[in-house]
Amino acid sequence: MATQREVVRFLEAFKRSLAEVGWLWVLNRERNRDGLIAIGITKKQREEEIRSLSSEDYCERPLPDETRPGDVWLFGKHVEGTEVYIKLKLTKTEAPKCLSFHPAEHRLHYPFRKMKEGRT
Repeated sequence: MATQREVVRFLEAFKRSLAEVGWLWVLNRERNRDGLIAIGITKKQREEEIRSLSSEDYCERPLPDETRPGDVWLFGKHVEGTEVYIKLKLTKTEAPKCLSFHPAEHRLHYPFRKMKEGRT
């Protein structure tokens, strides 16, 4: 598991890269497209949700990307009443990437989130 400080640094770098590049690269997968419809938000709203992520939304340690060099970071967030699974990647040579943004298949664990209304 990453430390909360490491998560904050990742999010700061990701958001800085997003601001510099001006756009977010989203993996064109059916699950991601269908996810927006299921959640009931637009692509722009998805980007706003990603921009608003905090260390409390962190779920799991950085994992090696299965297809390309680098690590992916896992986050979750409740959007329009749906728990959403978010997988992000930051590279030095490309736009910041969103590999997954869709309803979570199982309940996510948030190690840095304080208990709220009986949920973690």
